[in-house]
Amino acid sequence: MAGVAEPSGFSPLLEEASVRGTCILVVDDVSYSGHARALVVSFFRDMSAEVRTVTLSFALDSCTVIRSAAG
Repeated sequence: MAGVAEPSGFSPLLEEASVRGTCILVVDDVSYSGHARALVVSFFRDMSAEVRTVTLSFALDSCTVIRSAAG
């Protein structure tokens, strides 16, 4: 993931049994690429938790146009 440092790990006190079967809401205050949010979601889904996400703001200065309408 370009531009995003890989974390060294999450809390060693967090055990799979403590989140298994729960619903977790991940709140991202500002999203630049979505990589950090995806990493956190993957972490909790690997622990068998249901995960929902919400982003409060997107950083428009880092957006890439994937497709633009002609005309």
